[in-house]
Amino acid sequence: MGALTGYKVLDLSILVQGPQAAAMMHDLGAEVIKIELPEVGDLGRWLTVAVDDDRSPYVEANNRGKRSVALDLRTSGGRTALLRLVETTDVLIHNFVPGTVEEWGLDYDDLIKVNPRLIYAAGSTFGPQGPNSRREGADMGANLGVTDLRSCKRFVRRN
Repeated sequence: MGALTGYKVLDLSILVQGPQAAAMMHDLGAEVIKIELPEVGDLGRWLTVAVDDDRSPYVEANNRGKRSVALDLRTSGGRTALLRLVETTDVLIHNFVPGTVEEWGLDYDDLIKVNPRLIYAAGSTFGPQGPNSRREGADMGANLGVTDLRSCKRFVRRN
């Protein structure tokens, strides 16, 4: 049992910041369902041990304990399936380039109609606005956030 036991998280994210956040939520007891694009999956799957060994320690570390579902969110069937999952979800995490989920009809305004209690967590490499917002990238600096989060206990006031 952890602090997030009983909570359900949908992880639509790829590579770094989203998968790490969802993995930490799993570690705290949440049920996490990873949504992956069919035939592609999380791009971290391509960070393999060696050319002749397709295992990905990176994906194993960042997706530990998660259940996985392949949904093509670019299609009406994938969108419909995701909306059904959102009905009973507490948190949705994604880190697509800003504008992507809006194009799919799956942005905050669309999802909150299905589940008004939904916590919608979105992150991107260069932020939601500005000249670089539509650029793709992986925020390897997200690791700094993990390090900082783990050190927060020193700031907690203890009685």
